[in-house]
Amino acid sequence: MRILFQLASPAYVRIYGSTIRLLAERGHDVAVSYDDPGKRGRGATSFDGSGVVGVVEPLPPASRRYEGAVERLRATSDYLHYLDPRFADAPYLRRRLERNLDGTLHRLTGLPYGSRAGRAGLAVTLGLERFVPADVSVSSALADLRPDVVFVSPLIGRSSRNRRQTDTVKAARRIGVPSVFGVGSWDHLTTKGVVKARPDATLVWNELQRRDAAELHSVPRESVVVTGAQLFDPWFDR
Repeated sequence: MRILFQLASPAYVRIYGSTIRLLAERGHDVAVSYDDPGKRGRGATSFDGSGVVGVVEPLPPASRRYEGAVERLRATSDYLHYLDPRFADAPYLRRRLERNLDGTLHRLTGLPYGSRAGRAGLAVTLGLERFVPADVSVSSALADLRPDVVFVSPLIGRSSRNRRQTDTVKAARRIGVPSVFGVGSWDHLTTKGVVKARPDATLVWNELQRRDAAELHSVPRESVVVTGAQLFDPWFDR
């Protein structure tokens, strides 16, 4: 199979490198695309020059005529997600998203935790997201790469760069390619926002994350697969 890994940056190779190498060793055609190739966090590595895994150009950002409105919609969804009473003991998660609310959206900061308005607002924004079509340029770039399956991580996040993997999931659906969402770390389902486009499968570490994917993100439980934590694969060798 031809498998495309769309990762936020080379820092994510620390998490998925063992899996990517194993797939390549087993004869699959594996390509990696970094949304931010220049971001080199602590311990970051890449496959440049490895000869086993191909590194392709980043997928383009969406270029819809109303892209600013789409970004505001997604920022609002992430903020309203943290008005859920289950996050009442974590006000920091809510406060750090307030900087993304400009203009009239800043009024949302006055909503209390667990408010009916907050819950209704989240339902409305996620409902509107379903009407945002796949971006033509992203769909075209993805089709040119001819993947049999697309893997994205982290999919959710506070920055617009992280949120743009939502467009990859939509583009994959448009061209008929299965999409997989990999939960990269222990806190991603609780601290990084809300899933806005439903992938065909979601890979998690354990049963707790499986529960969180279903309860916090409305991901169908039957589409969530417990795989263990790829991040810790090297410990078996040690």
